[in-house]
Amino acid sequence: MKIVQVIDTLSVASGGPARNSFELNVTLNQLQSVEARLFYLQGAVKDSVLSGYGGEAGPLPARPPKRVSLRRGDDAVDLRCALREIADADVVVVHQYFLWWIAPIVLLSTILRTPVVVTPHGSLTSHQQKFSVIKKRIFESVLGWWVRSNLAGWVTGSQIEKDDLVQLYPEKPVAVGGVGTALPEEHVPEEGWNTPLRLLALSRIAPKKRHDLMIGALRRLIDYGVDAELDIVGTGPSGLVDELRSHVFELGLSDRVHFRGQKAGPGKASSFRAADIYLLPSDDENFGISLAEALAYGVPAVVSSGVASSKFMDSRAGRVLTAPTPDSIARAVIGMVSGSRRQASASARACAESSFSWRAVALCWVESLVELTRDVPVHRS
Repeated sequence: MKIVQVIDTLSVASGGPARNSFELNVTLNQLQSVEARLFYLQGAVKDSVLSGYGGEAGPLPARPPKRVSLRRGDDAVDLRCALREIADADVVVVHQYFLWWIAPIVLLSTILRTPVVVTPHGSLTSHQQKFSVIKKRIFESVLGWWVRSNLAGWVTGSQIEKDDLVQLYPEKPVAVGGVGTALPEEHVPEEGWNTPLRLLALSRIAPKKRHDLMIGALRRLIDYGVDAELDIVGTGPSGLVDELRSHVFELGLSDRVHFRGQKAGPGKASSFRAADIYLLPSDDENFGISLAEALAYGVPAVVSSGVASSKFMDSRAGRVLTAPTPDSIARAVIGMVSGSRRQASASARACAESSFSWRAVALCWVESLVELTRDVPVHRS
């Protein structure tokens, strides 16, 4: 099976979509009888997931991801080359949804009689439909209706997203492909928890991630007599980062909250290995790849029920909060550290191995794509 993936950007700052498409592409190319290409439309290699990749999901394929450009270059292919790949493919996977370029990609693929599926990365969940309502309505009225009418179907990262899509657009089939993460070499931590306790937030800095709750939880922990610090790894809008810094100052936590900036590769791995507890009290996560990563590194977590991947985590590996507050997060952390760190770490790793192995996820994707395109007529010269 030949698969072509198309995504807006592989920039590290774009978060899950870039990581997901890139590592999926790496793993698909390791499967027997599967050939996969990944094209992106904008962004420099130095800012992308390519630059910090250390082979965690496997070796880069012989034909690595390329940017589509008017001119061919070291990191780019021209449009003619990309169209040849689409024409030869069995299916095109388009990542994301509310973007203008999706319609031309679907149009060209339709002309070349190659089936197209879209993986919207949470943009069509009931929660996300509450935001940018006017912009989304304009997209739907101008382009969306036509795009959907020419799709073979949808592939989602989670059952939650599938349920929302089935309700929103019941006319097209939906399959759950899942999301995976690379499994690093297993690390057995010390038996005792660190002093101070190391809390970690590693993700994009965005309003829905609720870094404000994490900072408030640190304040509550200290009030309860727990010596703790919080590392915030990631970047985001400067205005939001400034607000969070002000919040830290107001709570008297300037020496306990550390904004570490963006990290990738060894730096990212070091952040996970140094952490005691991972925090992700998001309002909504279509999947929550950073939780899967934390569990893969053996870091137990405290997360919200809005994180779709939390359903794979048992109580030995972390806590799931329905409506997180600073106090409930703090109490969940206290509950976690009252037990054995090694046991919690082993449980976290076991969850990742059973649910987030990229090979298992890639096989599920192939099965989903075969099923979605089974009855779609195609032409091959």
